Amino acid sequence: MRIQQCCVLLLAASAGSATQAADVTPYGAFNLGLEYRDIQHNTLQNGDKVADHTAIQDYFSFVGLKGEHALNSDITGFFDYRLSVDTSSGRLEEDTQTVWAGNGVEENIAYLGVKGIYGQLSVGTQWNAYWNTISATTDKFSSGWTGFDTLAGFQLPNLIAYQAPEMGNLSLALNLQVNGAEKDSTSNTPGQKNERKIVAARYVMGQHSLGIAFDDLGEGDSQLLGVAWVSNIDALRLAGKAEQIQNGAPDKNGKTGDGLLISLQAILSYGANRYKIHYATGDYPVYLPVGEKDASNKGSEIKLGIDRSISPQFYIFFEYQQSNDYCAYDLTEGNGNGGYDNVTGNEIYGCSLFATGAHYSF
Repeated sequence: MRIQQCCVLLLAASAGSATQAADVTPYGAFNLGLEYRDIQHNTLQNGDKVADHTAIQDYFSFVGLKGEHALNSDITGFFDYRLSVDTSSGRLEEDTQTVWAGNGVEENIAYLGVKGIYGQLSVGTQWNAYWNTISATTDKFSSGWTGFDTLAGFQLPNLIAYQAPEMGNLSLALNLQVNGAEKDSTSNTPGQKNERKIVAARYVMGQHSLGIAFDDLGEGDSQLLGVAWVSNIDALRLAGKAEQIQNGAPDKNGKTGDGLLISLQAILSYGANRYKIHYATGDYPVYLPVGEKDASNKGSEIKLGIDRSISPQFYIFFEYQQSNDYCAYDLTEGNGNGGYDNVTGNEIYGCSLFATGAHYSF
């Protein structure tokens, strides 16, 4: 039985004895937009063309329940159960998103845990410590991505996560993924074969923070190292990260290689508006099979955005993304995030993305 199903059963079994003491909260976010993709180099090797197009697009909306209750005076139990939804179709998303860096990752969340003076321990499908420390630093746009956002996995199944008590300005997190990741239902590609180990640390200095994380991907000699920093200067937020992957997932020729990704971002809050700019460059997707357009696998992207806050829970957004080197699927066209492809493997294209939409959270 999958570990997230066990979490739900354990939660249901304990509900009878703990319902009066439990504090359960529904939560969620709906993120929907209208986007236009202008695709460059749009002729595939087999002669097919990928046309420019407009689509109503959901951007990772979800609904969930989370709660906690005191087990005794020192220990509190907690849970989180979250389902991804597609607001454009009104359907629940499939729980398996894609194979990412050789590992199956999930869109849903389901875990149980306990916390107290010795820290926090949780088990199930959950965000991993590398993502929380490195990737989330610059994950601040509402619309879809173009390929340079991160080299990390997202929510990982079968994950044991420990968060140590804060030691002054230092926090430490340890993750262990056991039993390997499940096969991706869309490609039947196996996940990692060995236990996956992640360690992450963050040091906070007033309005500034520095994070470092290491991810042993559990697939041969593949490893991922990341560093990230954030500085808040009045209304200006500056952030950046660098990620180095060693022996990444094999390309269509069976070769593995190293890759470096660097991202820089600035966000200015002024009145009800937030103005955002993001630039990333590096070895784009070393974790995906690539075509023959650019054997160097080098590239870059830029993102621009404006958020207009209507209330604390609701804002509208206008965003632009552009890359001459890579164009990821929009989610209406494929099973997860990958380049436009044909029978020879993923092809590399540039594209521009214009998106406008609204975000509501509760």
